[in-house]
Amino acid sequence: MERHFAQTFHDSGFKGVWMLDPSIKYEEKEGYEAYDTGCEIDVWVQTADGKPYVDMVALTTLEFFCIVLKIILMSIIMLVASNSNI
Repeated sequence: MERHFAQTFHDSGFKGVWMLDPSIKYEEKEGYEAYDTGCEIDVWVQTADGKPYVDMVALTTLEFFCIVLKIILMSIIMLVASNSNI
């Protein structure tokens, strides 16, 4: 399916760059299978004391929505300001 998806865009003149995000959501409590399995088989980058390195990896849906909304609002403000006689 991915090849068809990419080919469709390529056939339309689009160029693409594939990006891989090697990070994973961290959960303090157990129950997130992907993270728990990674801990079991010891695949995470570790700190000097041997614990998995944890950092912010992704925005929540709400954070993403807020950023997009701010960009839209700023664009509207700039458009209105550029068309006014201020």
